[in-house]
Amino acid sequence: MAGARKPAEAATRLQGAYWDPITEELCGHALSASSISAINKRLDESLKAFAERPLQEPFAYLILDARYEKVREAGVVMSQAVLISVGIDWDGRRQILSVEIASRESRSAWKDFLVRLKGRRGLKGVELVVSDDHAGLVAAIGEVIPEAAWQRAVTCISSETPSITCRASMVMIACRN
Repeated sequence: MAGARKPAEAATRLQGAYWDPITEELCGHALSASSISAINKRLDESLKAFAERPLQEPFAYLILDARYEKVREAGVVMSQAVLISVGIDWDGRRQILSVEIASRESRSAWKDFLVRLKGRRGLKGVELVVSDDHAGLVAAIGEVIPEAAWQRAVTCISSETPSITCRASMVMIACRN
């Protein structure tokens, strides 16, 4: 993953003055910088294993979304896109498949995200993708998962039509789009 950062990397840069009160409250004593680094290393290893785990079972439905979070990088706070995928298997069980940080929510960012999910991790069996109608996202879905139908998320539709209050009405509208 080009440009990807280790999830706990930012924590190791924080001053002890920031962590001391938190660790004293949670653990009953302050932790040294080396202890925090060791914890972060274990956390990074666990998160890496989660992010790279092969997807064995097929997922009939794929939900894609992004949110923006403030991220400190090289001492500068900037808004970054957090790309998220949730798979729903044939038994209706949901599973977070992937969470990645991207500089923005663009076609190329979504395409790279989906290529990793499908090509490297083995995502298969997707029949329906649900997302907002971000042009770059929809284009990336069409390029990487052309076999799946696409549907605009009900929450996106309902936010543009606040007069709709009945849940059944929202589902009917979503099915028509």
